Amino acid sequence: MDLTAFDAIDVHVHVEQDGHGCYSLDQELLDASAKYFRANADRPPTVAAIAELYRAHRTAAVVFTVDAPAGTGHPPLSSEEIAEAAAEHANVLIPFGSVDPHAGKAAVARARRLVTEHGVRGFKFHLGRPNEHHQPQRRLASGHRTASDSPAEGCVRRSSAGVPQSVR
Repeated sequence: MDLTAFDAIDVHVHVEQDGHGCYSLDQELLDASAKYFRANADRPPTVAAIAELYRAHRTAAVVFTVDAPAGTGHPPLSSEEIAEAAAEHANVLIPFGSVDPHAGKAAVARARRLVTEHGVRGFKFHLGRPNEHHQPQRRLASGHRTASDSPAEGCVRRSSAGVPQSVR
């Protein structure tokens, strides 16, 4: 990626629809987030739509999905598929993975595969239970040092920001 080709990098871009027409959240949460963010009618965006929009605005984007079935009860989109789709737009998109921190050792194994086999550059953890005050990387690690032995070291973003309390 040629960073000199961009005026900015958006580090928080949700992929809300996959290539199969599945959504990252249930309709109630999609509607709530659309209202909260005053989104237009072109929601939810696919990876290709995000790439086209950001390329047109000379902006790179870090893309990921919401993987938090323990908290949302909704099956996630595939971080693997998002990484593959982002690779088709590597000149504008930076793929991050998402794994449910509540999945324990399975999440650790999946996070490693996302880095080594799918080229994700970092992770976004959606806690799914935003009122709990725990650190996802500690829960994820369960005795493993995933961040320190991966190329994505230091690329952890923790947040439940942007989701109104009423929809949590």
